[in-house]
Amino acid sequence: MRLKTLLPATTILTLAGCQTGTPPDTMKASSDDGREQAEAGKAHSSWPPELPLRAIGQEPGWILKLTEDDLDLRYQYGEKRFQAPAPKPEPTDQGYRYTATSSEGQELVLHVRDRYCTDSMSGLPYPYTATVTIENQVLEGCAGDPESLLTGTRWVVEDLNSQGIIDYSRITIEFSGNGRIQGNAGCNRYSGNYEITGEGIDVSELATTSMACAPALMKQEDRVLDTVANARRFGLSETGALELSSGPERSLKALPSD
Repeated sequence: MRLKTLLPATTILTLAGCQTGTPPDTMKASSDDGREQAEAGKAHSSWPPELPLRAIGQEPGWILKLTEDDLDLRYQYGEKRFQAPAPKPEPTDQGYRYTATSSEGQELVLHVRDRYCTDSMSGLPYPYTATVTIENQVLEGCAGDPESLLTGTRWVVEDLNSQGIIDYSRITIEFSGNGRIQGNAGCNRYSGNYEITGEGIDVSELATTSMACAPALMKQEDRVLDTVANARRFGLSETGALELSSGPERSLKALPSD
């Protein structure tokens, strides 16, 4: 089998061998109103939320961490802090409520809703929205693990750079959850590493097999690999499709396979 490694600028190195053969309340620091990502997120995230749970919001900046032992909130851009024993989740019509009381008697209420959410500052997507009420303040933001939106399914590409794809070609993407990405680029298999960053995704050390296909398929495959190798942002569309991009001219859209 011959492998070739894609460098960040899509430089290809041949490694060896050869083979023939054949993925409340929407907000923008909450979720987007009227969209269907809430349902899309359920297929790729755990509900009710697993611990540890992390929530984050902006204006004013805050971050909350909930573990099996305690709840820790830093708010007002880190100037204030709330700590309390971990509260038990209480089911509500829209999600789960956590009511915590500090040793000083101060109360905090956290609402987590099963709705897709995009952080207003970083653009990073999350599976849940979060609302924190403390000191008569209402802090709104996102919660959960962004990676959970990617894992647990095989994504089948239906569009490349807003130009569709060649009929009957099959292009797939799979995120393993342990930092590995793999799939079929239309002719060759590929695999590599990925990391969720503070603003999106970073793909590295992408390698492919080296089989020859029809020229049109090979040209399309080059565009697929270029888009995947240089991906910087990801999210879910209104229809629940994965959108992966590194700019306006490098993007793909994929649907979860049945």
